[in-house]
Amino acid sequence: PGQCTKPGVDPMGPAQYTPWAERHAVPGGYDDRGAPPLSRKPGTPSPVEGRLIDAHSLMLASTVPNELMFNHAVMCQVGLPYRNPGDDVRLWARSNGRASLQLEAGHALAVPGSTEWSPVGLPYGPRARLVLIQLSTYALQRQTPIIEVEDSMTAFARSIGLATSGRNLNTLRDQLSRLAACSLRIGYGDAEQSRTGHIALFSEAQVWFPKHPGQRVLWPSMLRFSTEYYESLRENAVPLDPRAIASLKHSCRCLDIYTWLANRLLRVNGTQAIRWRGLRLQFAPKRMHMGTFRRHFAAALKQVLMVYPAAKVEMDDKGLLLRSSKPPVPGWRRGLRGGWDEQPGVAKAS
Repeated sequence: PGQCTKPGVDPMGPAQYTPWAERHAVPGGYDDRGAPPLSRKPGTPSPVEGRLIDAHSLMLASTVPNELMFNHAVMCQVGLPYRNPGDDVRLWARSNGRASLQLEAGHALAVPGSTEWSPVGLPYGPRARLVLIQLSTYALQRQTPIIEVEDSMTAFARSIGLATSGRNLNTLRDQLSRLAACSLRIGYGDAEQSRTGHIALFSEAQVWFPKHPGQRVLWPSMLRFSTEYYESLRENAVPLDPRAIASLKHSCRCLDIYTWLANRLLRVNGTQAIRWRGLRLQFAPKRMHMGTFRRHFAAALKQVLMVYPAAKVEMDDKGLLLRSSKPPVPGWRRGLRGGWDEQPGVAKAS
């Protein structure tokens, strides 16, 4: 599906283009968000601004990325928790329109050779979103539900500018372990009927156990998407521009808005208005004040539109006005089973 390169190839553009982070790098390497240390010349854009400027420039120069990323349409509608709800929280739910998602935290064997199960918390934050997108991409690129995690995670960390050692990989693996252990319930409903499905994300996981007893991070070395989720992913995959994902990696809200628009705008007939109340239910913690949310949402939307220039979105005192727009990846219609137009740089799915 799509024009795919080897894992680990930098998705940010042609090899001759020098990224902002390299042009403005200072001694000390990169922090855990893939950005240079904060010491920089006065007036120099922040690391986040630099990534957005780079991605925007590349998209204006070339509309087709070197490779694609994918996410499930349901995960584009209802996102994961923004922050850690606490390991004692075992259920988490979010709704958007007719779609509802309920996550249930799972368990894993505590130590090698043991028959005792240890609770694993819910996935959360931008890293969990990035990991799930990468796992979906890996599976669809190779047309297999089996994912070799170490190759995938290391290449993925490099591709979005994260260091491949230390706490960056530990954080990715922690979120990976939380995803591997959880299950989801997906529901759709209207005035006449409702449908609910209970789906395990993964049907099998091989786990690396921590070397130190006090270390709670379990590292899956191989994962197998469940048949139900994998087939649903193939039918409902939403292609994403990896340049956008890399530039928005710092923010749950930015990633959620981008993937939501990528899935939504193509299906808008004419125009569609969405009120602030509905936006807050979808993109904010339950207790966030409306005024605070509107400021945060406006700032996040501004960043998203830099890396989705085809999006036709207007914001006013009532909320958002969506207009039918081209998808972030040209040529996509729906899913991977014959859902691609023939266009330069975009291969038709088999």
